[in-house]
Amino acid sequence: MITIPINWMFIFLIGIISNIRIQLSKGVIKTKFLNLKKLHGEYNKALKSVELVSVSDIKKMRETGTPFFLLVGRKTCLDCRDFLPLLVSENKSSKKKLYYLDVEKDLEKNRNYAKNNLKIEFLPTFLKFNKNGKIDKYNHSIENDTIGQEKIRIQEFLAKEEK
Repeated sequence: MITIPINWMFIFLIGIISNIRIQLSKGVIKTKFLNLKKLHGEYNKALKSVELVSVSDIKKMRETGTPFFLLVGRKTCLDCRDFLPLLVSENKSSKKKLYYLDVEKDLEKNRNYAKNNLKIEFLPTFLKFNKNGKIDKYNHSIENDTIGQEKIRIQEFLAKEEK
């Protein structure tokens, strides 16, 4: 069991109430004011550039052995709302077909599949399914990368050849 000091809980609750993202990174508290209206608009625009899929769709695609890219996230996840527009923007040059599994839809089924079959530990997670059945994972890093570094890592992941 994790014990959280009351002052940390207070800081966390204030962040939720006031639309501030609070992160603890290497012992330093970082805050980021969120423009939720802008974030919501960018996310919805980016959502139009991906194909929403279900667990059964993913199973079928895996059976065919066709390589594909899948983002696993949920609409209410702030990191997912940050990452999807960035991913869609960086994919414009490579024009890869992107699929999106929203684990909030049919929550229990999708969450269990993502956790047990895809070994997803946190959201968002971007996956590349190779024709030989291998899954490569890209982990979105909000605390260690600048936006420029993240863009480069996304481009490299999209361009990475199968092994």
